[in-house]
Amino acid sequence: MSAQQVAAKQGFTRRTALPAGAVLAVWAAASLVYWGAPRLGDTRLHDLAASVSGLTHILVLLFGALAAYPVARFRGASPAERAAASLVTPLAWIASELVRVRAFFTPGETLYYGLNPLFLQVLFFTVMMMGVSEILCRLAWRRRGAPEIRVLTAGPAAAILAGIASFALIFAWGYGVHSFYVYMRGYRALFF
Repeated sequence: MSAQQVAAKQGFTRRTALPAGAVLAVWAAASLVYWGAPRLGDTRLHDLAASVSGLTHILVLLFGALAAYPVARFRGASPAERAAASLVTPLAWIASELVRVRAFFTPGETLYYGLNPLFLQVLFFTVMMMGVSEILCRLAWRRRGAPEIRVLTAGPAAAILAGIASFALIFAWGYGVHSFYVYMRGYRALFF
């Protein structure tokens, strides 16, 4: 059965929304536990809950595309739908951070905060994970008896290279300090 036939049998909700929603739900649950951990009272229980949920929060944020993308892909989602499924959780995290900082930033500063190097790095990392996922999906299809499928093509390779390049530019350039200085210069120019 071709990918188009699979997609025709499954609606948008099953193809895209459920894989994205599952990753988002795990991330949201981990976030709620992390932010609610101080209410536990017991220091050891608080530390354990915060450590486990914080680690889960970060891992799902960074590697959630490795779950959402393949599920969406095998359910027949289009490339745009697979990208959307993969980006839902990082975009939800960015939105939650923007809501959090709007308490002390002006609306313009809040929007500018959305361009900070950490947010951009997470988005580029997610794009890289989509490229890795696409290659893994193609390998799986090839093993299932579709030898005509090329495993490495320009799209996934470009996604992986974009992630590596962004890492080199944002993080490796002085451990991210220099990119933050550029970001802060922009902030001062716009808001002071």
